Amino acid sequence: MIFRRVTIAFLLVLCAANIARAQDVPTREELAAMVRQITGKPVPTAITFHPRQGAVDELCRLEPAHMNLTRNGSTVRSFAVLVDHVSGSEAPAQFFATLSRLAVDADGAGRSYHPDDPLGKGECERVTGPEGRPGLSGICALDQFSSGGAYVFNGTQKLSKDAFVSHWASMWPKIRDRSLKPVVLADVYPDVPRDFYFFHWRERALTAFFKDNIIPKDREGYPCRYGPSDGPRNGYFISSTTLENNTAARADGCAPHRYLDAENVPFIVLPKGGFGKVEIGDVAIVGRKDRLVYAIVGDAGPATKLGEASIALNAMLLGKFGEPFLNMKATWSLDIDSGSPVSLLVLGGTHRNLHGDYSARNVEAVARQELARWNGHGDPLSRFEACRAAAPVNPAR
Repeated sequence: MIFRRVTIAFLLVLCAANIARAQDVPTREELAAMVRQITGKPVPTAITFHPRQGAVDELCRLEPAHMNLTRNGSTVRSFAVLVDHVSGSEAPAQFFATLSRLAVDADGAGRSYHPDDPLGKGECERVTGPEGRPGLSGICALDQFSSGGAYVFNGTQKLSKDAFVSHWASMWPKIRDRSLKPVVLADVYPDVPRDFYFFHWRERALTAFFKDNIIPKDREGYPCRYGPSDGPRNGYFISSTTLENNTAARADGCAPHRYLDAENVPFIVLPKGGFGKVEIGDVAIVGRKDRLVYAIVGDAGPATKLGEASIALNAMLLGKFGEPFLNMKATWSLDIDSGSPVSLLVLGGTHRNLHGDYSARNVEAVARQELARWNGHGDPLSRFEACRAAAPVNPAR
């Protein structure tokens, strides 16, 4: 009799747990409808380089090539570039391209995303900070949630604008206070990227998704945020970059100082996929008109895109570095899509010379040295300028 009572009690507890779990997760049909809207098309499976007709400039000494982004053997996008190797078994280690557009990537910045400003429309007040430096007071995110892979659904309808804001405002306190349980999407819906995690509010039929490789989660599965010790960043979500500093995590697993600060470190974003011998962390030299910026490959972006850079890099190219940016509108004003094109040179194998120091000062010092070594003699910009003259401009798409 005692055994029977214990068994019944155990089954009741197990049943209750399953019911609670069911309340955390939409139906498979609902998930399928949502997944179609957030995962998009399959990404290209490879990046390949092929010879392109044209002469090799005597001073530039890089070969004309097509860089093809391919999916299942078919070319999705193609860029006209210059590389050091385009034939044979040796992969390119030096890469040069000229682009008509260079968009801004805010990921890694301390103010990229804030739960109380999901559309990046907040207004901050300009204040004078320590040592007389200009600063901001208030909440004014540099980008909107959709750029960070965060979405809200009502049923299977993906919300935007006012509907998004109103439903998010009611859902966020339940996530913040941890009354909704986090779920890794791949655990309940196989064959999707594991970087998606979500929260489901059954009573309101609301589901909020996040991408762990943009807004990382803590040890319990909740979005990482900056804390009071992080000063003006307090309350903002932590956003990540592919390149990481070697810094310790907090007790909750979040690492507020691990990622490159897009407001202060000039970096470029390269497509995901094999990129010859060019790797995350290699140095880059970026030029527009008479401005030259020494940078680093700091992030990997969509596999079908080439032409993204950090806030700091675009601001430097436009002569606006050091200005306080008030919100997303100010951030997006740094997109370069008219006037003079942007040329970038990436030198593969140079990441080891940074010795893990990705500060803007060290990046510039090492990139200057590597550019001088690559040039070989005389004016350190002569070879870069020769390649800039020889490289076709790739139109924005």
